[in-house]
Amino acid sequence: MAAQTEIADTAPSATTPTLRTVIVIDRDLPKGLAANAAAVLAHAFGARRPDLVGGDFTDATGATHAGLIPTGLPVLGAAAGDLPALRASAAERDLLVVDLPGPPGSRRPTTTSSAPPSRPPIRPS
Repeated sequence: MAAQTEIADTAPSATTPTLRTVIVIDRDLPKGLAANAAAVLAHAFGARRPDLVGGDFTDATGATHAGLIPTGLPVLGAAAGDLPALRASAAERDLLVVDLPGPPGSRRPTTTSSAPPSRPPIRPS
């Protein structure tokens, strides 16, 4: 699950809470599945909040890199049994919630058709 509602203020005031983006995953997942879950959630979150991603940048060596979320994206672990309550709590607070429907690889998005997704024909060049 990833959650956030707005860009975090770098200088929070005493009356305005600072909101951060976090990813919370099942702490008992094997490392590979945990990394995959975090990557999938970060990608989906970034697609819904492209305004959080900074512009491309050049490092000191002159190499160009794709934009990143400047506040970072902590990945936290929680017991699998706690994840539904965390999701519900975030949703109740009107936070943007991006989640997986189950353990990574266990479920695939469903469609109303049983036919495989169509692809454009390959044309010889």
